[in-house]
Amino acid sequence: MQDEELNRVPDLSDTQRTLHNQVEGMRTIGEVVELYLAKVLDVFVVMTGGSVGKKPTKRRPADQGYPTKSNLDAPSGGPSAG
Repeated sequence: MQDEELNRVPDLSDTQRTLHNQVEGMRTIGEVVELYLAKVLDVFVVMTGGSVGKKPTKRRPADQGYPTKSNLDAPSGGPSAG
């Protein structure tokens, strides 16, 4: 009886592989859009006579929330600060 039940269950490995490939494809498209959409919009702004300010190309560790020596030594604004 158990063998009959197992034979009735469809093989999901093909479905899982197809779904994984679709998700990876969407992720790749999302990364491309994320990288280039801002640049394309900047081009349109410049073409219409606007100006685009310089954006930092690389975040500093403090911008990403990582502790650095400067933000560890700074007072936190709590009751003992200042």
